Amino acid sequence: MYKYIIFDFNGTLLDDVIISLDALNFCYNKYIDKNNKISLKDYLDKFSFPVGKYYESLGFDFNKINYDLVANDFIDYYTSRFKENKLYPEVKDVLNKLKKENYKLIILTASYIKLIEKQLKYYQIEDYFDYTPELDAVLEENVQEEFLKISRSMENLADIYFVRQKHPIGFADAVMYAKPFTGDEPFGILLGDDIIYTEKGQTPGIRQLADSFEKTGKTTVALMRVEDADIPKYANVKAHQVE
Repeated sequence: MYKYIIFDFNGTLLDDVIISLDALNFCYNKYIDKNNKISLKDYLDKFSFPVGKYYESLGFDFNKINYDLVANDFIDYYTSRFKENKLYPEVKDVLNKLKKENYKLIILTASYIKLIEKQLKYYQIEDYFDYTPELDAVLEENVQEEFLKISRSMENLADIYFVRQKHPIGFADAVMYAKPFTGDEPFGILLGDDIIYTEKGQTPGIRQLADSFEKTGKTTVALMRVEDADIPKYANVKAHQVE
């Protein structure tokens, strides 16, 4: 059985696509074209890893422009407006469900740890995971039993570990940074690119993956079919049906 669930922070727990696009356009206007902007459609359709290659596909020539300058400008702009981002409303429900099923939860991010810490504090996610005796003392003193129960339940929703990818050189590299936490145990990876909807009575997608792994002992990947024209937008596999 899986013991670990790895969350991509941006786009999975946090809806930050608009601020990210604005930060990208800030850099685009500064270094490439002052009069035009990258559309949301182009941003979503062309986005890929590593980020440097993605920027190049948008017109950044890093033979002439210093990549670090662009990256720092993006981060500074994003940081100045991060409070405008919103958590997805289902975050608490998802964490609660996974915790009840005894999963260990990990956040995987290419962002700077200080920014992530600011975001967690601002969005009050830290209260879901950390014991807060000061808050509990106030609630006890004021006989707020209902809120006290909620406060104490928050600390058991999830165990979160942070790890930062040193350089944005691809997804597989990012996943390897979680190895010290997972060891040789099987784990699941959840990304924010798709929402896997399960009808009532059906087995959830992550449970299907876990069941397949337990049966075969091999890495299991959830796939979807796409039109030929969309193949360059995604990672691809060549596979054959085994049962």
